[in-house]
Amino acid sequence: MSYGGGARLARGVSIASWATLGGAERINNLALEDVVFEVAHKALATAGLHITEVDTVVTACSDMVDGRAISNMALSGAAGGYMRDATNLSSASEHALLLGAMRVASGDYRNCLVVGWSKTSEGDYDYLTSLGSDPFFERNLGLSSSVAWAIQASRLATVEAAPEPGAIAYWPVAEADMPKWTDGACAFVLTEESRDLAIAGLGWSTESYSLGARAGDGLHPLTEAARQAYAQAGIESHQVTVAELSDPTPQHFDALVGALDLDLRRAGLTVNGGGSRRLFWPGFICGLWSLADLADNLSRSPGSSPTFGLAQGASGFAGQMQTVVVLRHGLDA
Repeated sequence: MSYGGGARLARGVSIASWATLGGAERINNLALEDVVFEVAHKALATAGLHITEVDTVVTACSDMVDGRAISNMALSGAAGGYMRDATNLSSASEHALLLGAMRVASGDYRNCLVVGWSKTSEGDYDYLTSLGSDPFFERNLGLSSSVAWAIQASRLATVEAAPEPGAIAYWPVAEADMPKWTDGACAFVLTEESRDLAIAGLGWSTESYSLGARAGDGLHPLTEAARQAYAQAGIESHQVTVAELSDPTPQHFDALVGALDLDLRRAGLTVNGGGSRRLFWPGFICGLWSLADLADNLSRSPGSSPTFGLAQGASGFAGQMQTVVVLRHGLDA
């Protein structure tokens, strides 16, 4: 069974700007506070806004990755939250964007700054994810994000796709095909003002925490999130021209495409134009980074008519929580 949202936004919400910082295995030249400040400042400068024009701040971070409880408390000021309405989301970075969009759509806020960060190089990131597993049984079995992805991949894999035994990291995924952990930070400025890039549809859904309790390939939450986002945007899947997917293994890619009802044979559709997300996996903010990639790609499309793109983000073991965001670019945005 899955649960989700996807209620229609009461008011239009546009993306005024976005910024990313990182891209390498490790950010060595900046403290985490500086990383957060720099990416937030860059997003505000690009939007042409001063921090005093921001009504609310939504951050996204993980205590396990940052290595301290209530980690946003120490970094809220760097993210623009000092003396300002601020909330943190620890479930997923993409959820921060959902909350920010709904806050602006409520009419109570004009501009919202969304900031997420993940410095995976601070420790053994995959081991840290094991702390989210059941401590009495699953943790002792060695369950982690990588192991959970491999378990799911084994349900999606074909015999032809299985690697040679010596190359396997976690069956059936080859060592070379596992996500490459990286450091990164990402920020968005959301506004009630009409801009070229608008949020057209939001969808999210979640599955059972236990891997053993999930039916089939475990992608039903993604199918449901996509249905919600398409319906809210008032489009069908064939109208999507750009898609950015968070595919942790090669076995996941085709399954994600199918769950989103995308046809790779269709002319004019670009999926993961910059390469697979697993080549650059900024841990906790992977979903938010995919959305930034989508904004980059979609904003370069001709503005003579509206074009649509989607970003998919997943969090929890084997994509327990799935989110789909549809953006619209063009004159009607």
